[in-house]
Amino acid sequence: MTAHINIVNLTPHVLNIVKEDGSVVSVMPSGRSLRVSSEYHLSSNTGGIPVYQVQYGFLEVIDNATKEMVPFDSVEWTGTNTYYIVSGLCLDAIGKNYQTKVQTLPNVMFRAPGELVRDAEGKPIGCKGLRL
Repeated sequence: MTAHINIVNLTPHVLNIVKEDGSVVSVMPSGRSLRVSSEYHLSSNTGGIPVYQVQYGFLEVIDNATKEMVPFDSVEWTGTNTYYIVSGLCLDAIGKNYQTKVQTLPNVMFRAPGELVRDAEGKPIGCKGLRL
């Protein structure tokens, strides 16, 4: 028997997840989004085209309605068997900068959308599962 998983969508978009059997699970936005700060530094200038190096910093949870931001470290991440769905960029930042904190959260898992599924015109319409 498969354990029940709670899914919390921390993106501002409806997430259409294609399951193994081809059926689709649509997960509505939770009203909060996880964002990562970034700083762009000019690396070079090639033929008049600036080339930047980006440095990613702090993760923040933003309330999509009020735009109020809360640092990642101050959020109480709870839930039994809960997947928090975040962007791939945020998932990478969690792995690099917050792994110690995440490891202390029992039964709370951060995931990102899997491989994109596109319609006949090439428009993204969902994802194949989730990624670690």
